[in-house]
Amino acid sequence: MLNNRRFFLPKGCLSTNSDFHGPLHEIMHDTHPRLMAFTMKKIPARFQKVKDELSIYSSCSETHETFTELNTKRLIEGLNPEEQSLFDYLNIFA
Repeated sequence: MLNNRRFFLPKGCLSTNSDFHGPLHEIMHDTHPRLMAFTMKKIPARFQKVKDELSIYSSCSETHETFTELNTKRLIEGLNPEEQSLFDYLNIFA
């Protein structure tokens, strides 16, 4: 997992191009609730474009993956205002 370079992912597949994205993404899964309700939480229409544009992975994944993509990007690059709004909406521990 730490040697990402052996896997080729097209640009835009993940929310960052950092070599640390994959390992950090997996670590960040521990920051969301392990509840089916969170995984299946419906994202409001006003945030759908943000979810879809965050990454290819986010656009075709459940809510907990979108949250984890946002949280990973937040630590590596920072979030734009729209991404931050979606992160705040999903961050039930804040």
